[in-house]
Amino acid sequence: MKQDAEFGFRFFGLCILPIVIAMLFAGYISQIKSIIIMGFVMLAFCLGSILISILIKINKTKKERELQEAIIKSNISQIDNLTPYMFEEWVARLLRNMGFKATTTRKSGDYGIDVIAEKNQTQTKIGIQVKKYNKSVGIKAVQEVISGMSYYDCNEGWVVTSANDFTPAAKNLANKRNIKLITRNDLAMILNKLSNQV
Repeated sequence: MKQDAEFGFRFFGLCILPIVIAMLFAGYISQIKSIIIMGFVMLAFCLGSILISILIKINKTKKERELQEAIIKSNISQIDNLTPYMFEEWVARLLRNMGFKATTTRKSGDYGIDVIAEKNQTQTKIGIQVKKYNKSVGIKAVQEVISGMSYYDCNEGWVVTSANDFTPAAKNLANKRNIKLITRNDLAMILNKLSNQV
């Protein structure tokens, strides 16, 4: 929503600005005060719109940074209160803190991939299935990653879960297909490592 507002204000300001400049120029040439006054009023609106879009962007960047710092400094129990979609966003932010470029996919029809992560200096593209579970994660999650990797052209696959373990069948398939399995304990160790670096 804020991203749409930011774009809307910036789009309005930048699109109308050339018209306003032309209006002011025409007003000065023809010496028509009403056009000049209207031009200055519209110029104020344009500059105000651009300024608002910049302030929204600054606020959004600040909140994102604060959230990332909070993720790093807090303990693993924070994930217990997250919804599945919030957990996907949490995983994406954690990956960004680890140096990845990470984005979530759409909420429905994601072809088994919830987060896509890339390392800037490598050609690695990772498809990640995120499971907010309390019990052991089964083979279906691994199958979804394998399926989604081809759709998103990923050359690596992970399953990240809030649970403590995976079923033997899931581990077996993941081992055969070279899928990385990341449990709650693994996430806790990553958080601990990141917090020591801050």
